[in-house]
Amino acid sequence: MKNLLLIVFTFSLFANLSYAQPILKPTASMNISGISKSSDFDNATGQASWQGGVSIAYGDDLYGEIGAFFVNKSTDLQDSLSQEYMTEFEGVRIPVSIGYQIIGNENSRAGVRIFGGGSLFWITDVQTDLNYTKDDFKPRAGGVFAGLGVDFLFLFAETKYEWSLTELSEVPDFMLGTHRSFFLSAGLRVPI
Repeated sequence: MKNLLLIVFTFSLFANLSYAQPILKPTASMNISGISKSSDFDNATGQASWQGGVSIAYGDDLYGEIGAFFVNKSTDLQDSLSQEYMTEFEGVRIPVSIGYQIIGNENSRAGVRIFGGGSLFWITDVQTDLNYTKDDFKPRAGGVFAGLGVDFLFLFAETKYEWSLTELSEVPDFMLGTHRSFFLSAGLRVPI
């Protein structure tokens, strides 16, 4: 019975997406990324950073979206002696989401939608005040996110919160924790 429901849901989703006009969404974002826990630091404070990229959305009320973004995530760490260390991660983030238009539709002048999904973050560079290099961190981190979007004419704004599921450090005696990121994004909606 579960398999039948999954097959019906998947078929319905793809049928819905196949009849919709794709929307290209160039996006600029601000993000604040903190660290969930760290046994080596007393405090971790997320710093304002940025993200830029593009995504493609398919669907009407129920839609799917995939994107590629270049991301910078910055966190200040503080040890028990109140010494501060900056840690900055850069990389490519690939989010995949499913959303639902709760007010309006793709032809409306305005709309509100909710969405959620998963993402992969490939780390391309790490800059830190600590004695660690990019090789001391995992090359990829997976996460899940949920958010809310508002559309107006050809513009959109979104807010989302992402929970990383991957411990960042590869060094056994240096446990940094996982990223927790808040994104505030704005961009264009371009039918293609």
